[in-house]
Amino acid sequence: MSSHAKPPPSTAAWPQAADILYLDNHLLAVRKPAGMPSQPGSARQQDATTLLRGWVKERFAKPGHVWLSPVHRLDQPVAGVLLFARTSKAAARLAAALRERRVERSYLAVVAATESAPPLAVGERCLWTDSLEREEDGRTVRVTDSGGQEASLDVRLLARDAGNGRCLLAVDLGSGRRHQIRAQLAARGYPILGDRRYAPADIAQLGEAPALHAWRLALEHPTRREALEILSRPPVTGVWRDFAQTIGQLIPLEGEVK
Repeated sequence: MSSHAKPPPSTAAWPQAADILYLDNHLLAVRKPAGMPSQPGSARQQDATTLLRGWVKERFAKPGHVWLSPVHRLDQPVAGVLLFARTSKAAARLAAALRERRVERSYLAVVAATESAPPLAVGERCLWTDSLEREEDGRTVRVTDSGGQEASLDVRLLARDAGNGRCLLAVDLGSGRRHQIRAQLAARGYPILGDRRYAPADIAQLGEAPALHAWRLALEHPTRREALEILSRPPVTGVWRDFAQTIGQLIPLEGEVK
């Protein structure tokens, strides 16, 4: 983790009841806090997968090893909906759904509109497709003119704060490349506030973590074959505060919405 990143949250009391967005015999969806890794990595830091295995074990008094597998991942500094499979059947079916792009993953981002940014009107929607390649350090990616992996984003401007040049964007993933939202928005002139890896220094310092939140996950339930939509609100504090009304209209409730 970068020395400038938001410190990881205390894990002693996570997850709370409010962090559980959806739970049944096959799935567990939670609100991951910013600063927490999705999966095991550093021995010094607790991750969502390990903590949730402990939570399931205690909640359901399960003996032995608890089987729980993340369906996707969120970058460590990014908060929002994170989905886990509780059975191998659910894991296999959801992995296929991801490959076939039958899972909708949507994010909210508070960005700065720089001089190089293409103008967008409130409500306007556009598709941004770029090629991404990893930098030599392996920690970041960059938009490149040739080669690389294709990455696409469906971007919609939800609101604009004309007073400070900030915008609230809704971003739907067309592909699942590493850091693609952060890299593509920055390359297009809309860097995310608080993003110390991809935003210019004056914009990166506007927040302790990137103002990027996984607010919606829509999919077909792997066993019931019913539509499932799971929502999570970002905190309406800090850089999110100016867009509290728009966020409230977009996400009236958390959890499962049918």
